[in-house]
Formats: sequence, structure tokens, C-alpha cells
Amino acid sequence: MCRGNDPITLRKINERNRQFWLEQSKLRIERISNELIFHLATIDMRQESTRGIPLNRQKSIELALEDAEMTDRTEFLYHGE
Repeated sequence: MCRGNDPITLRKINERNRQFWLEQSKLRIERISNELIFHLATIDMRQESTRGIPLNRQKSIELALEDAEMTDRTEFLYHGE
């Protein structure tokens, strides 16, 4: 049996995947509930669409929200507010 097909290993991978997406779901909900972060993310996604970036190359909502959160934090630190 190939080590990659070991049922225990597959269970561990599935569990790590489940935990990762649980955390991502929580982060997505938190970020969407922040009006500024949500607004920045939607602008970012709209710009990608307008520039003609193929759909399969555009950011996911999770990545757009993460980028928007980082932009918000950077602006906050830069302006010292």
C-alpha cells in the first residue's frame, strides 16, 4: 500500500482541511461584517472583473477580504489613527 493512501493519513489530511475551512469561515464572517473591509474587498473584486481577468484567475472572496483587511490595517498604522 502506498503511504499516501494510508487511511489514517487521509483522515488526518481531511481533519486538517476541515479545521482550516472552519477557521476561514469564521474569518470570512468577521471580515464581511466590517463595512470598510467588505467595501474594499468588493472594489478589489470588481476591478479584477473590469480589467478582464479571467474568472478562474480572479481572487476568491476569502482572499479579497484578507487583502482588504491588510490594507485597512496598513492604512491605520501608516496614518497613526
